[in-house]
Amino acid sequence: MLPADRFYWGILNAAALPRRARGTPEQFGYLFEAVLPVAVDTIHAVYLPLGPDRVLACGMPRAAVQEHAAMPWVTISPRSLPPFISSSLDEPIEPERINLLVGEFEPAPIRSHRHTTTLIACAAIVLCAALVVTGQSRRAARERERAFALETATVQIYDQVLPPSTSPVPPSVRLTAERRSLEPHPRHSRA
Repeated sequence: MLPADRFYWGILNAAALPRRARGTPEQFGYLFEAVLPVAVDTIHAVYLPLGPDRVLACGMPRAAVQEHAAMPWVTISPRSLPPFISSSLDEPIEPERINLLVGEFEPAPIRSHRHTTTLIACAAIVLCAALVVTGQSRRAARERERAFALETATVQIYDQVLPPSTSPVPPSVRLTAERRSLEPHPRHSRA
């Protein structure tokens, strides 16, 4: 943790940004540059939302961040917020929430850990998808087997009930016709 006076600070009014671009570091950088004594491209900054229209900006010269990033640190945070920032906040902010070792300055161990975690999560998703597909394939195969068994049983019943025929008429139609031929005919009623 470094003293607050080693950082550049600002509270930005994000209401000035177009709604579709609100929240991008580039847009915040343009707002931050208005309160900086140096060009915004010479510093590395992070932005912490304070609500829908306000953002806390904290930055440090790029050379200083590179110097600290070369050390075995995992964070560069202020010890405290400067009084002019603290007094303008609605709620207090823990300085540890501000970390400049992000993006291009992210420490290799953290980047490696995130990469490994992402790979493990992707592998778990692929494994779950494979299990679901396998289960659905097995279920579909069982349903095909049941449909085939039902069709086979139906053909056997038709063969047992119907006399052999070379007619192209389907067995179900022949069975219906046979059943109708065996039913008693309704008597014609007298008028």
